[in-house]
Amino acid sequence: SSAATRWRSCLISAASADRIGADFRRMTLLAAAWIVVLVALQFRHLPSICLALLPVGCGTLWTAGLFALWGLKLNFMNVAILPMLLGLGIDFGIYIVHRSHRQDRQHIVEAVHLTGVAIGLSAFTTQLAFGTLALSQNQGLASVGIVTLVGITACLLASLVTLPAAWHAWMNH
Repeated sequence: SSAATRWRSCLISAASADRIGADFRRMTLLAAAWIVVLVALQFRHLPSICLALLPVGCGTLWTAGLFALWGLKLNFMNVAILPMLLGLGIDFGIYIVHRSHRQDRQHIVEAVHLTGVAIGLSAFTTQLAFGTLALSQNQGLASVGIVTLVGITACLLASLVTLPAAWHAWMNH
């Protein structure tokens, strides 16, 4: 009877895990869709929209790739970070593209230089706040810290390296 109770509990947990995973996939897709809509409404210019979305897209893909390379899996705790990572990571690209629009569009390096310090500081404070979770004894909380550290770092690098390179390629095309 005790074994049967444990077995039912495992089935309920597995079913609950499937529902939670599906909910987070839906929420992440919904967050991504809203982000694209808001960025499109802000810039109304396809190349600018794509450039603003590039860092968070690259950062998210790089994070997923690193997790796959390291053999790490998403769990109940860290899967909740994905919609937040989209919301946190999109800012960097928006700031740089917005700054470049306020200046001469040819000078993306200057826009990155002027905005890069603020973006770096913003990323660093977010990494510190969430990164402390990586020190937790609880593996779920620690994984939240790790996902956030890797994700924000990837979005920052994409903003400071990939976005200017893509901008340069677009302007010289």
